[in-house]
Amino acid sequence: MISTKNTSLDSDQEIPRYFFKSTILHGGLESKNRALSIACYFGLAPWIWLTGANKKISFLRHHLFYSLSIFLLWVGWFLVSIILLFQCSIKNEYLLQWNANVGIIKAWDFLFYFWNIVQTPIAVIFFAIWITGILDGLRGRGRRIPFLAKIASSRWLMSFSAFFVTLVEICILCLFYIGNRSAQIVNTSVEKADVYILYTVGGYYNVGDTLNTTYTPPRWLVATAFYPLWKAGTEKWGKTSVKVLPLSEKSFKEAIRNGRFVFVASHGGDKPGSFTVSYTPYKALLPSDILPGEANPNLQFVYIAGCSTNDGAGANWQAVLSPAQVLSFSGMSFIDRHMQWIWFKSPQVIADMY
Repeated sequence: MISTKNTSLDSDQEIPRYFFKSTILHGGLESKNRALSIACYFGLAPWIWLTGANKKISFLRHHLFYSLSIFLLWVGWFLVSIILLFQCSIKNEYLLQWNANVGIIKAWDFLFYFWNIVQTPIAVIFFAIWITGILDGLRGRGRRIPFLAKIASSRWLMSFSAFFVTLVEICILCLFYIGNRSAQIVNTSVEKADVYILYTVGGYYNVGDTLNTTYTPPRWLVATAFYPLWKAGTEKWGKTSVKVLPLSEKSFKEAIRNGRFVFVASHGGDKPGSFTVSYTPYKALLPSDILPGEANPNLQFVYIAGCSTNDGAGANWQAVLSPAQVLSFSGMSFIDRHMQWIWFKSPQVIADMY
């Protein structure tokens, strides 16, 4: 039933307890308030809340708190997706180290497969609610959605959501800045460099001699992920001291001939101790493929991220790349471990170089 009763709210304490029930405001709503209501759904809710523009307009308050409620649902969806995305790493690297009960691992796997089934429908529902809120704001309507009203009735949750929205917006601005800097780095023409970041292209080597193609990100996006590393390099040796290149036999040999620091973002090869440099045709490098003296005397640190690159009798990268220190891995090596090293340890490693 449509109600045209005009209800005013005089105190912030009343905000969480009142919401329109499919109410169309009589007398027409100012275009400004409709625009502000729509803006709430595009990330401006915390800033509108801070200005106090919503204190005398219950319609605007409705959309402000509903938009914050929807954002909170998106945060929950995103966090669960991220946690389960890395479930393989968590399961193998942590649970198995604790000699975990098989039932725990099976439960973890069930969660992962269940979430794969339901996450898309959930995302579609959230998107539909978001669109509905925008359209209601455009039409000057406040539609009551029971489970959103429940979330919006908690001042603590609304304050937390407003803080989180602000934090996300700051992070987006930072990422925009980092992405812009990264694009400048990869587009700068450099003949020789002190820091080489080599990233794998194509698929990964799978058991059973089966090659599977995976997504290869653009070069500027790779540089963005390595931001602390290349930033430390440019601060140490200058703006033209970094090269970000697709991994190949040629780029790897260029890196060890010229560089001081080399990061090989690779997959492990078909033989223990090797890493893959090509998929079409398939080719992997072993220490035995490096000629004596091919690494330059100024090479100081080489990070080889591939799985099992420190396994096998022939995995003597330290000897062939001497005098550089080589960090390679036995068994499975997971991306979360490498990202932690890139963001929190690599700047100090580069700072300690000569």
